[in-house]
Amino acid sequence: MRVNPSVILEAPVYYTGLKTHHNIEKVIILRDLQLEYDSSTLRANFKFLPRDVTIIDLTNNEFERLPPLGDNQYCHTLLLSRNLLRSLDVEDLPRNIRNLQLSHNKITSFTQLESWKVNCPKSLSNLTLIGNSICFMENYREHVIRILPHLKILDFQKITSMERKRARNLKKLMKNSDKQKNSDIIQSNPNADDMPKEILLMTNVVSKLDVAKRKELQEQLAKATTLAEINRIEKLLSGGV
Repeated sequence: MRVNPSVILEAPVYYTGLKTHHNIEKVIILRDLQLEYDSSTLRANFKFLPRDVTIIDLTNNEFERLPPLGDNQYCHTLLLSRNLLRSLDVEDLPRNIRNLQLSHNKITSFTQLESWKVNCPKSLSNLTLIGNSICFMENYREHVIRILPHLKILDFQKITSMERKRARNLKKLMKNSDKQKNSDIIQSNPNADDMPKEILLMTNVVSKLDVAKRKELQEQLAKATTLAEINRIEKLLSGGV
């Protein structure tokens, strides 16, 4: 179901604690509605959110992308567990977000979070990713801490000084690994400094084709009868670049 103004305006809203308390929180409930991402109207419709809502509950819907809340300065807690999230555009996070629930979504690799290194609000201190495939990857906690060093809590567990140390070591190892890969490419291509990036990449990939495979592809190219087949084989010979 698409989000529309009536869905937001009619959603339950309640306060935590008593209004006389200074730590009052205003919560809007938009969970269990099968809401989905609609790029044409969602941004405009979210402007109907109550101005001073600090907690937005979008649990158990069908969002494949983060809802566009980048202009929201009041929300500090966003609940998005049990959706279908794959695209994680950090620009869509509320600018003062502190607590983010992303449990049981479709987050499968660290590359989905890499863009958060630079642009993620530094206010984010509590992140939950339980139930995503990424949680079962090697050095999961260290990688998330490497990407988001300002986090204090990950998956309901406080980040320890030892985990931060391992994350820093992991970062150094990754840098050294990248340097070694670049060095290998340059050594195998003495003129690499003068080569465009695309040509350098193509040369490196093609060099990995063994002689037998290259000969087989060349024979297939000679026998090709359609333009599509010729293009396909030439692309394989060029390393897919």
